[in-house]
Amino acid sequence: MKRLLCIALLFSALSAEAGWWPAFSPNRITLQAGESYTLTVHKRWSGLSFFDFNGWRFGGDNDRVALVSGGVAKEESTGEVRIEALEPGTVKVYELTPQGRLSGGPYAVITVTEARPALEVHVGGPLTVRVGRSATYTAISSDSNATFHWYRGNLGDTRFPYATGPEMQYTPESRGESKFWVQVTTPRGLATSAFTVTELDPVEQQPRHRSVRH
Repeated sequence: MKRLLCIALLFSALSAEAGWWPAFSPNRITLQAGESYTLTVHKRWSGLSFFDFNGWRFGGDNDRVALVSGGVAKEESTGEVRIEALEPGTVKVYELTPQGRLSGGPYAVITVTEARPALEVHVGGPLTVRVGRSATYTAISSDSNATFHWYRGNLGDTRFPYATGPEMQYTPESRGESKFWVQVTTPRGLATSAFTVTELDPVEQQPRHRSVRH
């Protein structure tokens, strides 16, 4: 009886310090508010232990900063944890116990910073122009510290530069379609916007009726 009791105590001690622990890769991540990230987690064996093989899941200690979801349904395997950054702050991502409490095992640190405004550009101007008439196109950027380069052709084709600055003027010479795009460059990166102009025939001059006196 004493022998069985000693064996039970031994397994109990091993269970308290050993088990399947997660290994986060990486274990420190910085995101901007509004970003999402998929964290890779490996399940590794660290000793002899009795535990439930039904699966494992993860949670964060600050749901206001980031939402955490995901896990792995098998032991000794690799899984993914989805992180949605909500607002600036720090979150620790833990493995959850079957009771839902945060476990005392390893954790990953997620730092959420302020989100920068999206760098966008919009072009305003007529999409149909009569041959011989002029049209003005204006690029409006979400970043005031920007430079503008206009090109004729498909988006990304820089072989035919057309204009610089926030405005572009265009006077079609023949009927058809012309493709343009603008690239806006700022210290935070670049954004583009493309558009197509349809050139129409010029307005026909109506003949004047002349009266003839007899």
